[in-house]
Amino acid sequence: GDALYHGTNRPRGSRLSFYFNANYKPKNDSITNWDSLYMKIYDNQKLIRTLKKKVPEKSGIDYFYWYMDEKGIQWPSKKIKKSNYEPFGVRVLPGKFKVVLEYGNLKSEQIIEVKNDPRIELDSEKEKEIYKTLKQLESYQKITSNITRQLAQSKEIAINHQELLDKFNKEKFKENLELTKKAINEIDILFELIFGKEDKRQGITAEPSSNLLLRLSSTQQYVSSRQNGITQTEKILIKKLKKDLKDIIIKVNNFFKQDWIKFKSSTEAVDLSPFKEIEFFEIKE
Repeated sequence: GDALYHGTNRPRGSRLSFYFNANYKPKNDSITNWDSLYMKIYDNQKLIRTLKKKVPEKSGIDYFYWYMDEKGIQWPSKKIKKSNYEPFGVRVLPGKFKVVLEYGNLKSEQIIEVKNDPRIELDSEKEKEIYKTLKQLESYQKITSNITRQLAQSKEIAINHQELLDKFNKEKFKENLELTKKAINEIDILFELIFGKEDKRQGITAEPSSNLLLRLSSTQQYVSSRQNGITQTEKILIKKLKKDLKDIIIKVNNFFKQDWIKFKSSTEAVDLSPFKEIEFFEIKE
């Protein structure tokens, strides 16, 4: 009675197994991707997901874990990020899919089938409605991600320009410096609408103020948790989210049409060349 019984929980998603021969020597040295394995998943002829992992060091059975989802959209960020891996996306509908394992110029494929939990009765039309709604929300996420990427790139340009101005005569470029600081400040205000204000307090704090990403995430969770179709709750959340996103788009577009254009024009007019006027020397007889 005092013994402990424990084990590893089953991982989420589908485990796709394969045998790998680590002793295989590539014949074609021109192939450059022998260091990685790719598992590509197709819905009919459409590539919907690409999984990647490093080549195993030893021969034997190895696995890919697919969460039965499509390729997703990178989550919005205040910084410019690069990733070699695809983000998670919307869960696929039940059906058959082709899985292709690629290693260099070698390929192996298999047809697999995704099924619903047999213990739960689901309406296929309601499932399609949920899938379609999640794809709609994913499109909102993509717009938001594109907005934040452009804002992040613009802020980086403005900060670099400000640092460059600081190396020169500040009084001479006072007007341009003010426009630069204004552009950075306006971008930070737009970031607050999307990400919320940064809370630097320590310990237990109150709930953060509402922002676009919190509403987007919350709406996605509500929709994905439904098993019997979209309810009035999700419709209200989506309507509110869409309105807020439209308001932010208007403000972002106005910023780039007005303040950013003024900043760009003033920056192009400023001569920050490090070269000084050259003086030629001679000895007068």
